[in-house]
Amino acid sequence: MSGLAVASVAGTLMLAPATGFAQGQGPQPATPQDQTEMQAFVTAFETIQTIQTEAQAEINAAESEQAAQQVQMSATEDMVAAVEAQGLTVDRFNALVAGLQADADFRQEFSAEMQQ
Repeated sequence: MSGLAVASVAGTLMLAPATGFAQGQGPQPATPQDQTEMQAFVTAFETIQTIQTEAQAEINAAESEQAAQQVQMSATEDMVAAVEAQGLTVDRFNALVAGLQADADFRQEFSAEMQQ
């Protein structure tokens, strides 16, 4: 995955934090503290991509706006669970996603990890 593609995908993967951000603010960009956190982030990122792809197909097939909203709510819960299953918080995951967008070296390392 190219750096630009990673940044583009990363922009779509921000999860809504449990507490919310002040309007106009996002998470402070961060990079993984160690290889273990990098692996956790990559695994969560890949799982979220799969959840989003499956949810989008279900939303497109939904017969009502209410059904589509239910799919979205369920997908969001699944994405939060995927992040937490890797030992990350939603805030930390979002900070790492922001780091992907802000740090070219991190983006390159992340891209290499995604290809393994």
